[in-house]
Amino acid sequence: MNVFIDCGTNLFQGLTSFHQRLHFDRNWKIYCFEANPETFAAASKKIPQWLRPLDLQFRNEAVSIRAGTTTVNCASNDDSCMQYYDGVYWKNFLRRAFGKARRVLGVSPHTNQGSNILATPPANVDGHVFRYRKHEVPTMRLSDLVLQVAREQQPATIVVKLDIEGAEFEVLPDLFASQAAARISELYVEFHERFFVGQETRYAELRRTLVEKAGHYKSLKLHEWH
Repeated sequence: MNVFIDCGTNLFQGLTSFHQRLHFDRNWKIYCFEANPETFAAASKKIPQWLRPLDLQFRNEAVSIRAGTTTVNCASNDDSCMQYYDGVYWKNFLRRAFGKARRVLGVSPHTNQGSNILATPPANVDGHVFRYRKHEVPTMRLSDLVLQVAREQQPATIVVKLDIEGAEFEVLPDLFASQAAARISELYVEFHERFFVGQETRYAELRRTLVEKAGHYKSLKLHEWH
């Protein structure tokens, strides 16, 4: 038995790309976590056909450093929030009109990447003006899950993908402080230091420190993922 833990599933795009390489089958148990409840609802209706027969747990939980609850800042999926994006104002007008039409028709715009559990979510990143709607969701401590899986299922391989919009800067140190990191075979991380506006240099240095720390584990391979 092998285990894949997908933290930040969104609409299964990342998991599908891993399937093309790892060829998930019944020898894999797959855990998927999506914090945004609106994205989770949309994704639940669109589980890929190749994934349906497999041993899957799909949870509307935020990956964190403790079990409990937290606030998820749900970013907009229409482009009405991108008021100055690319500087072409007629495009922005059309985006905003399209976004308003979606809301009038009852189509939720809050299903895009960028949703996060940061205490101070970014308002503007690389010209993208974020607009949020907040939800309270359960949290899952990743270290606890990895240790539980290693103890109860004794998998040959544990692969983890972290795309959690800035929360990796808390979750990774917690993995390293526990025994969980030593149980992971491969760890794919998308870093989001750009979400910490005005502190990018500090978080870029923290990123380098975390990558270096992962290198101390002989059994763990860390890959920067995009």
